[in-house]
Amino acid sequence: MLARPVLGASPHARRLLLQLPCVAVSRRQVGHDSKSAASASKDPLPPSSPFDSLDIRPVQRPDTPSYFMPKPKYYDMLAAITNIVEAHPQPKRLPSAKELKRTAGTTTTTHWLDKKKVEERFGFKLSEGEFLTFRSQLDAAKRAIIKNGSERHTVGLYLSQFVDGEKETQMAERGKGTKSKAKSRGHMDAVGRFTAGGRRKTAFASVIVAPVNPPKPGSQADVADALMAASLEVSRLAGQIAKITARLAEAESAATAAAPDDSSASSGIPLEAKMPRAAEEQQQQQEQLNQASAAVAASSVDVIKHAPLGEVLVNGRALNEYFVRETDRESVVQPMVVAGTIGKYNVFLRVKGGGHTGQAEACQLALARALVAGNRRKHLVPLSTAGLLSPDARFVERKKTGKPKARKSYTWVKR
Repeated sequence: MLARPVLGASPHARRLLLQLPCVAVSRRQVGHDSKSAASASKDPLPPSSPFDSLDIRPVQRPDTPSYFMPKPKYYDMLAAITNIVEAHPQPKRLPSAKELKRTAGTTTTTHWLDKKKVEERFGFKLSEGEFLTFRSQLDAAKRAIIKNGSERHTVGLYLSQFVDGEKETQMAERGKGTKSKAKSRGHMDAVGRFTAGGRRKTAFASVIVAPVNPPKPGSQADVADALMAASLEVSRLAGQIAKITARLAEAESAATAAAPDDSSASSGIPLEAKMPRAAEEQQQQQEQLNQASAAVAASSVDVIKHAPLGEVLVNGRALNEYFVRETDRESVVQPMVVAGTIGKYNVFLRVKGGGHTGQAEACQLALARALVAGNRRKHLVPLSTAGLLSPDARFVERKKTGKPKARKSYTWVKR
């Protein structure tokens, strides 16, 4: 039997103690043996052994194999998750994009803790590579196929400490997550409008498409006739007022030239008092003009209210004002031309970022998606055949250092 290692001793002393045999004797027996040996040899022995002063205690073994590693808690958790992954089979293949899209409303995405929250909760620092390894193992453990119900429940409880509860709650309240892409590709809101989004290069666009309410039979023609009649009346009254004003000006100039020293002129009597008939006519014509102008304004409001506008507004401005180039305007309204919906919808576009070409094509994609959301059976085939539902993922390649453009090079000069 070998002696136990001694705490507090040097490594060399520990190795010597491990080689010494451990004999269980009592102090009385040790003293008796030493006295008998001393009397026999008549040579006195030292009073005590040098090993008697050593404090011999049992070995303190570490609780975990990762005790001597730099981050024992991290490696313990990683080992536990790795054991779960290795003990249970994984799915034979990951779900495809179509399957994820088909099950978007039923499956939920697990939101794990980010790097900063893991460090704060468990009290150790992680590098980016260690955190990525940790997250990949968590995903694999989440996908593991565990047939035993109690074991599956235990594994779920263990993995729940790495789930970001705040983010899960926020996503549940906002209704986002797996449905965010479906919303950007077009849906109908509670009011009955169709909304969608699109992007091209660095431009982002969102659109609201509202169907135009058809006017009542006969109301549009009646309002247009009233507007035309009111406009003609305003023109006639304006001409009469101009004639009366000219007559007053001629009479005033003639009176001033004929009697410059007249007492009535010097006393400040207005000229309208001398010609009450002309003044009364002018006042009556002015009142009629005001009434006709009010009728024109009311008729214009009725026309705007009842007419099927079918307008296209971009950032609150008309299409031809926002996009100056004709090619950009044609690109924006091309989905409506293909679907045959010109004048049937009011289109309100919001776009930001990029240049005029990128913004026009982003608006085109958003409008095409909104039309498909409005009537999928009628508009899906023609718009997809025309290639208006496929997003263009190409970007302008960045300029490189030492070159005038992305790939263009300067002319090589020998000297």
